[in-house]
Amino acid sequence: MTDAGATSLGKKLAIGFTLAASAGVHLVFTRMPDTMGDVGMYVSWASAVEQLGIAGAYFSPQRFPIDYPPVFPYLLAFLSWLRGLIDSSPLGPASALQFWIPLPAVLADVATAWLVYVTVKRIGSWRAAYASMLLYAFNPALLFATAYWGVMDSLNIFLAVLSLVLLDRRKPEWAWAAITLGVFTKPFAAIIALVVAVITLRQYGWARSFRCGAVSFALSVLILFPFLSVVSPTIAIQRVMFDWGNMPYVTANAHNIWWLVTGGPPWVTVYEPFIGAWSYQAIGVLAFFSFWGVILAAAWRIQDLVAKYLLCALLCYGFFMINTHMHENHLFTVLPLLAIVAVARRSLAILYAGATLTLLLNMVLHDPYLVTEFLYGLPYDARHLMSFTFAPGGKISAFHLWLTRANAIANVGLFVALGWLALRHLRSRPVAVASG
Repeated sequence: MTDAGATSLGKKLAIGFTLAASAGVHLVFTRMPDTMGDVGMYVSWASAVEQLGIAGAYFSPQRFPIDYPPVFPYLLAFLSWLRGLIDSSPLGPASALQFWIPLPAVLADVATAWLVYVTVKRIGSWRAAYASMLLYAFNPALLFATAYWGVMDSLNIFLAVLSLVLLDRRKPEWAWAAITLGVFTKPFAAIIALVVAVITLRQYGWARSFRCGAVSFALSVLILFPFLSVVSPTIAIQRVMFDWGNMPYVTANAHNIWWLVTGGPPWVTVYEPFIGAWSYQAIGVLAFFSFWGVILAAAWRIQDLVAKYLLCALLCYGFFMINTHMHENHLFTVLPLLAIVAVARRSLAILYAGATLTLLLNMVLHDPYLVTEFLYGLPYDARHLMSFTFAPGGKISAFHLWLTRANAIANVGLFVALGWLALRHLRSRPVAVASG
């Protein structure tokens, strides 16, 4: 083997070992108690899908109604089937479904780390790409959200980043398929979908964009097919895609601009008047859509790889900061995009570290077990899940409230700084893309 071949093999082994180690660390954290109750809720969804079918699970009364689009429930059905298959084999019985359910999100985190590597490698050295992957694969905020809390944001953001990477590889049809799956995993991906559409139209023209749209439409029909045999398309789309009414609050513990405006607790309904007859929801929608329009206009003019990911990072940060209905973990979507562009400037690397810290604090300061045991010095009782949170009826200290507001102020500063750096980058020379 030549020296070059040995070096290449060593790099591949380093990448493989790092990603495997990340998966292992994730799985260790998934064994911790489900303090937020999300995994337990997913187990009930899996049981409903198994017993009633995918459409029945959505349209039958449930203690915990499904409020995700159908891609994740499809995955739950597959995991439930797989667990049963192994149970009936000589290898069985399998672990409880609580073990199987976090696996897709864990694998999505690991896959996103690899996407960070392959993208950074196009704008920087192998060492920079590997470091970016390493830092993302073991990012403490990601481990907390995906492995400890068990949220499924990593599935959604993986598909969104994959769509951007596929655009880089001149595969727009596949990019539209990926972002369509992302939208049907969590509606957040729709904000990236319009960026994908703008870039596709600019780079490939109307004919290719129409073909991409046909791919997206066909995939959408396939995903919705079980529902379309039960109800009309309008009702099916409304039920599986627009279940915003479950948590109609200005901010559900998200340390964003609204957290500062409302003062934190108690949660304020989005339908209350904010400015004259305008509700919080109306102002939030107007502000975000205006911001979104500016980002899309800038996306039409981007000239280099860094600008695309930088704009998407700013868009995701704006989605968290400006919109109502946000939760503690929704800043998650910014991290892989910042991980990609952090190599371009030291200031962006600092912002990536800052966003990691604010996201982690946002979750830690609202984790029932950690807050109860360490901030209040009381024994944790799972029956009192909301005792020391900011939901209506929660009990909090002035110090706890001060910490959350300080974190929200930090997020405002990071968001403004990211906007300034994005503007400077767009006005500067394009960053060259590495060959190969």
